[in-house]
Amino acid sequence: MRKTLLNIFITATFIIVMACSPITASEAVTEQATGYISTPIDLSYLSDNPPIEGDRRAPIYMDSALPAKYDLRNVSGKSYLTPVKDQSTYGTCWAFASIGAMESNYKKKTGNDIDLSELHLAWFTFKNADKSKVFGSKSSKNTLSAVLGGGNSFYPAALYSRLDGPVLEEDLPYPPRNASESSYTPSETTPEAYERVLRLTDVYYLNFDYDGGPDSIGSSETSMAIIKHRIMDTGAVVASYQSTESAYNKTTSNGTAYYTTSKSTNHAIQIVGWDDNYSASNFKTKPSRDGAWLIKNSWGTWWGDSGYFWMSYDQYLRDGTAFIVEEANSTMKAYYYDAIGWNGNNYGAYAANVFKSERSEKLIEAGIYVPNNNTGYELTVYKVGNSMPTSSPIGSTKAATKKGSFSYAGYHTITFDTPVNLNEGEYFSLVLKLDTTYMPVENNDIMGTSVKIETGSFFSYNGTSWTTGSSAKANACIKAFTVADTKPTVSTTSFTGYAGYAFSGTLELSDKTQATWKALDTLPKGLKLNTKTGAITGKPSAAGSTDVEVRALTSVGIISGTVTFNIFAPKAVKVEVT
Repeated sequence: MRKTLLNIFITATFIIVMACSPITASEAVTEQATGYISTPIDLSYLSDNPPIEGDRRAPIYMDSALPAKYDLRNVSGKSYLTPVKDQSTYGTCWAFASIGAMESNYKKKTGNDIDLSELHLAWFTFKNADKSKVFGSKSSKNTLSAVLGGGNSFYPAALYSRLDGPVLEEDLPYPPRNASESSYTPSETTPEAYERVLRLTDVYYLNFDYDGGPDSIGSSETSMAIIKHRIMDTGAVVASYQSTESAYNKTTSNGTAYYTTSKSTNHAIQIVGWDDNYSASNFKTKPSRDGAWLIKNSWGTWWGDSGYFWMSYDQYLRDGTAFIVEEANSTMKAYYYDAIGWNGNNYGAYAANVFKSERSEKLIEAGIYVPNNNTGYELTVYKVGNSMPTSSPIGSTKAATKKGSFSYAGYHTITFDTPVNLNEGEYFSLVLKLDTTYMPVENNDIMGTSVKIETGSFFSYNGTSWTTGSSAKANACIKAFTVADTKPTVSTTSFTGYAGYAFSGTLELSDKTQATWKALDTLPKGLKLNTKTGAITGKPSAAGSTDVEVRALTSVGIISGTVTFNIFAPKAVKVEVT
């Protein structure tokens, strides 16, 4: 039966499966930690509309130019994967799978390795000083055991599309097995306090409900071709399946093999290759045909084939996702209202967001979600004056228009042909029309996420009569990305003081913007930093010269600099006696 977006969304249910909290030591002997939970939107309808890509001009499953065997560990002598990691006893498989796919995409683009922080993603999805930016209801929890738990590929799409990461593993390392939790609990209260090194530009939601074995619309062959093309083009693909320890065959000479007839899912992994001729006889339960996916797991190199295993083509899979990243732009700023991203749909093909520019800047890109494959869009930027409009986002001055289409449902970045100049305090709108009857939105979901409805979103059926987001009880999923003409620097380069005497100095940026400050090195003994104002006070206890690296957290990211403290011994005072 043909499914529609509306009835799937209305009837979707959410089942939180095992490992939303750590498994016990006794359970670890047999079942490893998993952690996948259902996505807020059921996208199984995508199989009715296979993506049409670029020059192929036809659904990609009709393209026969696919090798019988492919392995991202060795593509003409090059590896496009990073090392296998270990999620330990936490239900964070989704974070490891997503981060691994981003690392693979970056390595495929640049040829360079990168080690990104899974803990940053897994923690700040649920914890943030701004409680309107978290999923679920864990914001009051403070331990890794209580916070780290189930997730899916919608979570990194939300966190990273708003420029809150990803960050390097060395800045926020993941706890190894048997480590002290308190030693690895993040000290910062917001994700942007850590320096982002990449930017998430696109998230491709592939055909869900991959159902090993052909059916009336050929979803199996379609999904297989889509997954294979994405692996070859963009790197590792995230998917979920039902992990059951008893189904792994670890005795075969052809590597660990896995197949089960279960139609549930509880564990997220990376698909990193395939072999069409991998024998069905390798599996404990024999599937209907030869052929298997090469899987990169997150249980450490001690498990399976140095962390990898083979999964039958017949295995039920969900949530195929590809992540596309690029180098971060430290002057880029994101304007948005959908802090947790796409979790619902609103009637009508039009939506808009109105923002107030916070600096003199250039609007260069926008970020949107599209709910279906092969979706056309038209995005128009308007200047709307010096105040927030109350009835319509359409302004008197049209500043830019961009038209196009996206082959895959998911999150996408749109680059304007010409940057739009914005003055500080100026209001501007992004008005979006999609070739669909539904618009992706952010609203309160049934998983416990409470959303703050912001002033500035608008929705429409026809593009002329508009309803506010407050009335629709939803935020439009439209982001604006701007860059500054110049990047501010840490203007304070050195301080001078005397040991034993009162010291006073203030860290400042070249453009005098407000910032939250942090010293990465130890200040001279006796001095302390006010992180909110940048003021440094106290009495240095000893003479000497010290270089201290400092970071300023601003609305456009982190700005680093080095400040030298020159502390001198007090001058001797000559006293003449008469």
